Amino acid sequence: MTDQNLRTLENLEFRIACINLPTEAYTGCRVSAAVAAYNTDYVTAFYSENVSEQLHPGFEEVGKIKYKFELKQKLKLQIFAVDLETNHDKYLIGESVITIQDLLAHGEGHITLNRDPQKVVNNQAPTVIHITIEKVNVEIASMIRFEGSGLCFLSNDPKHPSKSLQTNPYFIFKVVDKMNAMNNHMLYKSEHVKNSSKPHWKAFFVITKYMSLFTDSMLQIIVMNYNPNEVDSIIGTCSTTFNDLLNGQALCFYLNRANGSKMHDMKVDVVEFRGFELPSFTKIISSKKLRLHTTIGIDFSAYNGIKTDKGCCHYINNGSLNEYQNVMKKTFDCISENDLNRKVFAFGANLYPKGVRGSTIELLTNETANLKYFTDVGALNRSYSKFVMSHNFGHQNDLSEVILQVKSMAKANETANPGTVYFILVIYTNGCIRNGTSTINALVEASEWPVSVVIIPVQNSTHPFCDKYLEEFDKLTWSHNKHQDNTPLRREVLTIVNPLAANTDNVSELMFRHIPRQVEEWFHNSQRLTH
Repeated sequence: MTDQNLRTLENLEFRIACINLPTEAYTGCRVSAAVAAYNTDYVTAFYSENVSEQLHPGFEEVGKIKYKFELKQKLKLQIFAVDLETNHDKYLIGESVITIQDLLAHGEGHITLNRDPQKVVNNQAPTVIHITIEKVNVEIASMIRFEGSGLCFLSNDPKHPSKSLQTNPYFIFKVVDKMNAMNNHMLYKSEHVKNSSKPHWKAFFVITKYMSLFTDSMLQIIVMNYNPNEVDSIIGTCSTTFNDLLNGQALCFYLNRANGSKMHDMKVDVVEFRGFELPSFTKIISSKKLRLHTTIGIDFSAYNGIKTDKGCCHYINNGSLNEYQNVMKKTFDCISENDLNRKVFAFGANLYPKGVRGSTIELLTNETANLKYFTDVGALNRSYSKFVMSHNFGHQNDLSEVILQVKSMAKANETANPGTVYFILVIYTNGCIRNGTSTINALVEASEWPVSVVIIPVQNSTHPFCDKYLEEFDKLTWSHNKHQDNTPLRREVLTIVNPLAANTDNVSELMFRHIPRQVEEWFHNSQRLTH
């Protein structure tokens, strides 16, 4: 679950103009821009040229910054009075801060300068800094098309071990960390071709940088057999690297069996591989005006312990925060920044149902403001404490209902206003899922819509994460999952934060690091994009 140094950077360019500079800037001034990730210090990334005798200057110098969505970066703009003869800053006139996420969402920002009252005379018109996104890079992508030949699926029946069964092949295209094969991500999943040993699969698109996502990356093609009403089976696998594909050194792959031996009668050919330009995540946000909306789900299953027991993860102690409150405190600000209005909805999940068919989820009410949403973690924690004391914990840990709730929100919005909102569900859970079938069904349904699900583990020494039913939890991550009605998982939608990192300061980075890729995969391979 740990994958450090992911290559997810994007380059942004911007321009700055000012309106109503104070008279103290008239003899000479310049602007600097510094960038800081969440909970880190600012690092200067840009200095403008000097200007003088202007109160409404537009600076010619173009600012350049490196952006990572998961870092929740902020941009601090400072205006300095400058000695034009020595080119040295004399003093700070004022500064202001804007989140880069907000800047991208609007495409521009108008920020009132917080001026230093010790340096700037009062009773002057407010100074406004106007910052515009000058350029958002497109992504270099690859369009790839595979064909198979000689593919067959052999019976597992010991009486007929060589009997060839009906083959319905599809493939899963993954990037794998060579240093740790547990770090792998599905970049694409094809359609299955019914009853064919020579499938001609549809072309697909992958952002090139994701094929080298890790410091040392390998690409894996897993050819599967679609088995109606049964778990799908592996036909064979093969591996390559992006460089080999790019240089034409790997255009024909003979499949390997599970034991590593080659099957010289079964192969996959690369019949098309060419470069393409596609909108990047920042381009989709800024130019396509896609908005992000994040909802919280809190696991109230009995696997967290008895709420009156001090060992319970939900134990309310007025003197200190419990495990759930701690992780919510570390993550809430980053979650709320996804929404331009900073609104976050929170559902309690796995509650004891009211009635035979009662719901096991319930929306938390903001007790402070009598609202259905939260804009600060203090109000969330106060409402959460009351919620814990007034509700009974459920006996089942089933994440499906809260996932389906967000999926329904996404479906309704996509039907009415296509391509306008991407929904993110962050679930805080102890992870003890007794029966994962319904949760897998919900994840499969969510993969059809603009939805991502992030699981943040919550645990303590008494109730470790996934203390029970670990095998059931692991099934949630399978790329070949499908619904009980045989609908396959369309794309990767699930991120699971490493339990050891869930209560650390970088949990906010870990929970969102795959969101840009998942947004791009949904956008680029949906019917909305015409190539």
